[in-house]
Amino acid sequence: MIQVTFSSGFPTDPATDITKIIPRSRKGLPLSNQFEYIPSFDRWRGALETDFYEAPGAYSLRMVPGDDAEYIIEPDCEAIYVVQ
Repeated sequence: MIQVTFSSGFPTDPATDITKIIPRSRKGLPLSNQFEYIPSFDRWRGALETDFYEAPGAYSLRMVPGDDAEYIIEPDCEAIYVVQ
């Protein structure tokens, strides 16, 4: 699953988890957000739908396991998207 947090950039505003308000597809993933691990480069590649992210600030998108006992995501998969 993908966890999304938002930070407005103001020092007094902590990052807010906005995962539950991101529009979802039938598979439970945010619409049009896809992550793919490329073993030969030891890197994640992502295609992110950015239309929803309108407020100025930084959005952190991180892939997290739905069940920590069943899955480990390694190396970490995280992307930061900044709206000016």
